[in-house]
Amino acid sequence: MLCPAISVVHNLYLCFIHMTTEKLIARDGNRTYFFYLVNKTDAIISIEMYNTPYTFTLKDGKWLNHLSNKMEMAPHLIEAVMTAL
Repeated sequence: MLCPAISVVHNLYLCFIHMTTEKLIARDGNRTYFFYLVNKTDAIISIEMYNTPYTFTLKDGKWLNHLSNKMEMAPHLIEAVMTAL
């Protein structure tokens, strides 16, 4: 799903209002995390996990936190999210 073109930060915020309803599961060790996929392209993935929006960018073959994220997700949990997708 693509959101209307506003600005990157505002666009990300508005996307989370229209998130998908399918709850996805990421497993990291013995922990289970639930999240929703908001937007997915070849180089950017946006999710919402526990009411917190996260955006990841693909750089040199590795998914990293986007600079606009208010909270930074740990690299091992990003890998678990990508595996779930």
